[in-house]
Amino acid sequence: MNQIQDQGQAIANAFTDLFSRFINFLPALIGAIVVVIIGLIIASALAKLVEKVVRMLKIDHVIATLQEEIKGRQGKEIKASVLLREIVRWLLIFVFLTAAAEILGLSQLSAFLGNIILYIPNIVVAVIILTVALMLAKYVSQIVMESQTVAASKFESKVISGIAKWAIIIFGTLAALIQLGIAPALINSIAIGIIAAVCLAIGLAFGLGGQNEAAQILKNFREKMIK
Repeated sequence: MNQIQDQGQAIANAFTDLFSRFINFLPALIGAIVVVIIGLIIASALAKLVEKVVRMLKIDHVIATLQEEIKGRQGKEIKASVLLREIVRWLLIFVFLTAAAEILGLSQLSAFLGNIILYIPNIVVAVIILTVALMLAKYVSQIVMESQTVAASKFESKVISGIAKWAIIIFGTLAALIQLGIAPALINSIAIGIIAAVCLAIGLAFGLGGQNEAAQILKNFREKMIK
């Protein structure tokens, strides 16, 4: 009989201890839930604001135009506004999740989320670099094509325009990868190779496409010297 009473008392003590721990933990749990809910609301609001600002800047239109030039109308369209919206939203969500983990005393989870938060700005900067590179590539390409003084013929204008556009896009992509910390040494080597290739391509474009113009310039120069 005493043994049964002792077992019952042990079970009661266990439940009492569990309930006491739950009561002590409840304020922290409620606080963490409130923090997460507030975080979700703020993240959603700021993410939508970022999306509207990017759309007002018409960055989506520029990228869509470049996508059509690069791969035609096929393929899924990439919208910078949506991408930046999601990056901002998840950055804020991770910030508030980290705060919630700290409230709950989950130090390892908090440290893990903190590392993610520290890496997200690199993603944002990489996206900005790539977006600016795409916009600049389109702008420079149009200037070269419309200018009559950049090259001696339409052929050269078209070649140089393409080289300039792709050089900017490639360098922007490499810069974005370096920002993300993806094989920086290898990317630097690739960049050096691309610089050499671009210089060679420009030289060939002028050399092969501008032979007649160069000969005419030399002829005119000789005639002036004789006179």
